[in-house]
Amino acid sequence: MKNALREAKLKGFEKVNLSVFHTNTNAIKLYKKLGFKIVGTRKRQFKIEKHYFDEVLMDYFIE
Repeated sequence: MKNALREAKLKGFEKVNLSVFHTNTNAIKLYKKLGFKIVGTRKRQFKIEKHYFDEVLMDYFIE
């Protein structure tokens, strides 16, 4: 991920965004540690079998 963020900066990007299932707390912690911020949540965005999952939206602003 660090390489991807570095490459985005070199290419002139100003922002990188991603989404992750709300249940993937380890990934959310990692992305926060890298500097991503939660910018929103889409409730019940995905349905797998009989279970619904929220989608957490995250942004990283490149300086």
